[in-house]
Amino acid sequence: MGRRASNLRVVAYRKDGTLFRVYASSKNTHRNSRTIDKCIRGETSTAFGYIWRRYEVDSIPEKIEPLEINSKVSSISPIALVNEKGEIIKHYHSIRKASLDNNTDPHTIRDVLTGKYKTANDKKYRFLSEQEIEEFGYKNGKKISRTKRAVIQYTLKGEYVKTYPSINSACISIHKIGGQQSIKNCLIGKTSKAYGFIWKYEGEKSQKRPLIYQYDLNGNLIGKHASIMEASVTSNISYHNISNVIHGHQKSAGGYVWKKK
Repeated sequence: MGRRASNLRVVAYRKDGTLFRVYASSKNTHRNSRTIDKCIRGETSTAFGYIWRRYEVDSIPEKIEPLEINSKVSSISPIALVNEKGEIIKHYHSIRKASLDNNTDPHTIRDVLTGKYKTANDKKYRFLSEQEIEEFGYKNGKKISRTKRAVIQYTLKGEYVKTYPSINSACISIHKIGGQQSIKNCLIGKTSKAYGFIWKYEGEKSQKRPLIYQYDLNGNLIGKHASIMEASVTSNISYHNISNVIHGHQKSAGGYVWKKK
């Protein structure tokens, strides 16, 4: 269930959102791992002067938008206040709305939603199912969708899987709540795939993106990578140096020649 831990990396970004460094885990940063994990969960905006995120190896963006605590905890995934049987008492379009209505810290509500705590101020919450989202009229509204563009899910072979009205709807359907950025990175071409699929905005054709080819200095093919970021993480060679080789600014990086095709 879920992603394999070996595929996940902890990523540090500068305050302007540019990539600083990639780590195997928060324990490998030589800093307090609990403090970093709090930032990853959205409980703080930064830790040790950096923004911290966790991504799959092939889904690491080279730049992100700096987020404040309030925008981080204000989920656009609809949630429900429920009774002991799990029946809906009231529903909300965001965690922020639920926190204001119930006078409860939004971080505590998020911890209930992620299973860290059972209740927040003696109240239970859960995410709405895809059917409930549609039933309560959230699906096509601005409340849960930052974009009106539908997204299409393809297999890695380019075979059609399903169309979703929004990125958020796709995340709910594939059980990746909070995974909007990974899918968006694929949609805008920063990564080649997300969660084992190719993603396209509706109206765009599914096509294979160029691979990064790694050669030794004698021209022998060493390997292929889905993106520059994946090549950097796999080879432990600077992202920018590999990029410079690909764009003709230097001849080699880390003892290898790199080409995109």
